[in-house]
This record gives sequence, structure tokens and C-alpha cells, in this order.
Amino acid sequence: MSPEASAPPADNLMRKSHVINNLILIVMVTISFLAVWVRLVWAACLRGGRRTWAFHRTQNTQQQQHQDTQR
Repeated sequence: MSPEASAPPADNLMRKSHVINNLILIVMVTISFLAVWVRLVWAACLRGGRRTWAFHRTQNTQQQQHQDTQR
């Protein structure tokens, strides 16, 4: 017999509620992370495209300086 079958129903309910609580927590964290990310992307697009993103900023400033020196 499996341990779940021999456990009282209350224990099974507790296990299921823990799983459900963990799933709800994971979903909420994921949604909040996505909301923050979408907000940052939306603000960056409003400010003038991908050039304002932090991880693009250093590359673009170097490229811009390189283009300025070529002109």
C-alpha cells in the first residue's frame, strides 16, 4: 500500500492544500514579475525604443561614439 492510501483523509487534504498554495504562490510571483517586466519594456518603448534598455545602453553608446568619430 502506498503511504497516501494509508494516511487519514485530513493529511491528504493538508497535502493538497499545500500543493494548491504553492501553485497559487508561483502563479502570483510569475504574474507580478511579468507585470514589472512589461511595464519596464513599455516605458522603454515610450522613451524611444530599445536604446534606453539598460543592457543595450552600453553597447549603443559605444556604437554611437564610434559612428560619431567616423563622421
